[in-house]
Amino acid sequence: MDRWDDREKAWDDEEKAWDDEEKAWDDEEKALELNNAGVDFFEQEKFGEALACFNASILLNPEDEVGWGHKGTSLHYLEKYGDAIKCFDEAIRLNPQHDGAWYNKGTVLLELENYEDSLTCFNKSIMINSNCSNCWHNKGVLFEELGRDEEAISCFDTSIKLKKEN
Repeated sequence: MDRWDDREKAWDDEEKAWDDEEKAWDDEEKALELNNAGVDFFEQEKFGEALACFNASILLNPEDEVGWGHKGTSLHYLEKYGDAIKCFDEAIRLNPQHDGAWYNKGTVLLELENYEDSLTCFNKSIMINSNCSNCWHNKGVLFEELGRDEEAISCFDTSIKLKKEN
């Protein structure tokens, strides 16, 4: 009788594992739907609604670096800079090669006039994706703010060249 109970328990454990895996897939699908809805709201400049979607998405899939990046961008547009930086940091923790998170963090830091850290972020973003024209542009703005005009012009030229190529 004990062997039968052991087999039944093993079967129950296996069924539970399948159910857990199925729930995880469902959560990821729902998170993706919420993330997409957030992007739609963001594109309509409804940043509060976008943020609500990204928050819900992250609750379902807290390991989604894209969701964290989108949340950070919404917070940036809502001028909640400290919270935006925390979201970009989480996206970077989840994926250190997330060039968009580095770029967006650098942009927030530029607005806060934290030029040294901003430059570090732009450089990391460019190391990952040297074809990001917006990153080159914002790096140029940073150099312009610092009075480093030759470096600014070089960055702007690169940005323009990349925009023409794409």
